Amino acid sequence: MIITRVLLALLFGSSSLAADCKNHRVDRAKLAELGEAVENRVATEKAPGEVCHNGDSGACDALKKKFKTHEFHSQHPISVAWNQYTNDTCLPDPAAPCSNGGYPLHVVNASTAEHVQRVVEFARENAVALNIKNTGHDYHGRSNAPYTISLWTHSINSLVRNPTSFQPKGCDEAFTGSSITAGAGVQMGRIYEFLEPLGETVIGGTSTSVGLAGYVMGGGHSIISGKYGLAADNVLEFEVVLPNGELVHANECQNDDLFWALRGGGGSTYGIVTSITTKTVPTPKITASTFTFFINSDDPQALNVTSFFISKLPNMVEQAASGYLTSLHKSPHPLKPNPAGPFFSGILGSMVLVDSEDQEKLENMLRDVEEEAKETFPAVELKIMQTTVYDSLLQYLTAFSRFLPNNAGSNMHIDSKLVSADMLRNEEVVHEVNKRAVSRGPFSTMGMLVVGGRGLHDAQPVGGSNAVHPSWRKTVASVFVTENFAPLNPEARHKAISSLQKTLEPFVNLDPSMGSYSNEALAGSNWKMDFWGDNYDKLVEIKRKYDPEDLLWCHPCVGNERWERQSDGLVCKVTEELSTLALSPLLAASPLPLMLASGIIDTKNDGLGGTIIVTNDTVLAFSQYTLEYVLTSALYWWVFKTRDLPKGFRINGERVSAANTTDSNIKDL
Repeated sequence: MIITRVLLALLFGSSSLAADCKNHRVDRAKLAELGEAVENRVATEKAPGEVCHNGDSGACDALKKKFKTHEFHSQHPISVAWNQYTNDTCLPDPAAPCSNGGYPLHVVNASTAEHVQRVVEFARENAVALNIKNTGHDYHGRSNAPYTISLWTHSINSLVRNPTSFQPKGCDEAFTGSSITAGAGVQMGRIYEFLEPLGETVIGGTSTSVGLAGYVMGGGHSIISGKYGLAADNVLEFEVVLPNGELVHANECQNDDLFWALRGGGGSTYGIVTSITTKTVPTPKITASTFTFFINSDDPQALNVTSFFISKLPNMVEQAASGYLTSLHKSPHPLKPNPAGPFFSGILGSMVLVDSEDQEKLENMLRDVEEEAKETFPAVELKIMQTTVYDSLLQYLTAFSRFLPNNAGSNMHIDSKLVSADMLRNEEVVHEVNKRAVSRGPFSTMGMLVVGGRGLHDAQPVGGSNAVHPSWRKTVASVFVTENFAPLNPEARHKAISSLQKTLEPFVNLDPSMGSYSNEALAGSNWKMDFWGDNYDKLVEIKRKYDPEDLLWCHPCVGNERWERQSDGLVCKVTEELSTLALSPLLAASPLPLMLASGIIDTKNDGLGGTIIVTNDTVLAFSQYTLEYVLTSALYWWVFKTRDLPKGFRINGERVSAANTTDSNIKDL
């Protein structure tokens, strides 16, 4: 805790403040040495929004357009897709404040594994906080951190195909079949385009700007997962720079525990991945129906229509269907939007059959749901707008992506829940979740990524298993909700988070054993179990084995319990609270006895076998005599009335100094 370290440093004249935090100051001479070691690829980048704060309106307008695209953030050394993860420190808005305070101090544009090794060695030798960024497409903001050296892996972008076989390092047997070996910085769009002429693809999602490494290490779902499993299920080998600087390979034959952890256990944790070898699959034909399943919003059964359709998703998945769906309520019709109405409720989406050209089967599947629904909701109407057979996954994703909003450059959170067939068939709970989702505000929606199927449920990863949440193996869909909020407004952000968590709460309560997709969910109070379930303890053991000194730290990431990010942005060790018994020798050597003798402070019996310390009529009671309160009381006059606190130190949300410190401030500590 900051206050403990500050007071310890003031009280004992120690360097405990610096010793307990990762170093946030880099010696220029040492930085120059690092630059030489990585071929002059070290830079100090300005916040991208700074161009809007120097009076050049034309340049600012140009930036604003690019800032809303994922492509811009992925190509920029320090920019990330969602503003809250830079603490809104330099928005592309001339009226907003601007500083570099929310961004890394320096960035290394690594292009080889050797560059990564040199940066790791530098961070370890200088106790510097290390940040890892590829594309900045991270809903947790793990690709940005202030007071860090940022390792930008975007330029580690080699891409080769292994057409007939691949021999993992140290293995006696080769994998027979096609695969690719891709640098950690390669983005999904490039992989799709690289393999398209060869009639192949990989397990991948809708966003072409996403980097392969972070996608795989989170698990990686896809519209074709129902047939081929998750991206993590198809990896053959990683090349990794360990926190000790060693370059190793992780596969089923060597470093097999690391291999297990990297497939779903999260990135920036066990080592820094520099390349991935993963299977390819023959690109399947995708038969897709774009449709609406609507009823007029004035109908009292409107929300029940939606929950009815959702409850039928398990049946469709059993028939090998997948899909991307959105639940709407009181929404203009997407084909004939009219702000004055009429308004509709129901489902808008794309259902697909993977590796199939059976258009009739897909359309009949949807019509069967409509026919059954009309028995209870006669006014419901299914409208199949188009059924198309796409020759490849890339063709389908290109067509589908035209309907996706580009939500980069905003303040936004997402939360999600993996749901099983039994959960979706519980119409009462589905109805409640959907009602909460669409009632959050005008045109609020709920998304469903229908990615379940036999290929996911019965997947056989290399080595038999991997670190993805076990509940993926019975997942039908990942249900998600998003919410935007105003920048520079902590209260608005808090309300958005609370709203999202409350929306999905009925699913959480229905089956707590079902997890969440770690790349696309809020880190709630139970995030370790939500993201990794019973795998978490094993993942922590692997983290401790390969990174015993916690060179790599992020949140929410496996094994991060020993450190925390403070309100001033520093990453510091978590300190344990100590009793006054343990503090006796320290207090005897501190100004406390002198302050007692001079009458600045006094002690009284609390009637419960303990002691309270009195300062200027302010009484702080102790049950366990914590270090926080003992030192705060003892140093009340000495520190708070005679000198300013360090920058960034806040009590009750306000900067505290000798000029504005009050008794009420201290009591509230």
